[in-house]
Amino acid sequence: MTTTNRFLAALCYFSFFFLGFIFPTVIYFVAVDDFELKGHAKRALISHLFPLVMGIIVFFVFLTQLASSSEITALPYTAILAMFLFGLISFIVMIWNVIQGIKLVKD
Repeated sequence: MTTTNRFLAALCYFSFFFLGFIFPTVIYFVAVDDFELKGHAKRALISHLFPLVMGIIVFFVFLTQLASSSEITALPYTAILAMFLFGLISFIVMIWNVIQGIKLVKD
């Protein structure tokens, strides 16, 4: 893999902070001849979409728990646990993306 492609692959992982899943998607469809770059873009895209999907699930859990609660001030434990797990998993995915990007830049 060339230096430029390594940099683009690292940017796919680092785009967790600035372009979300847009940059890896563009790289995935543009890089037709370099399968290694395309593989890194796909891994980054999946790792970026995982917190998004989980966030949607947490949002619906939150709405369901809020709608079923008789008191508006009381937030059910399921919603609190779901928000905590969302934050924890998002943090782990962020660290994983940073590590993968640093590995590509370092090599």
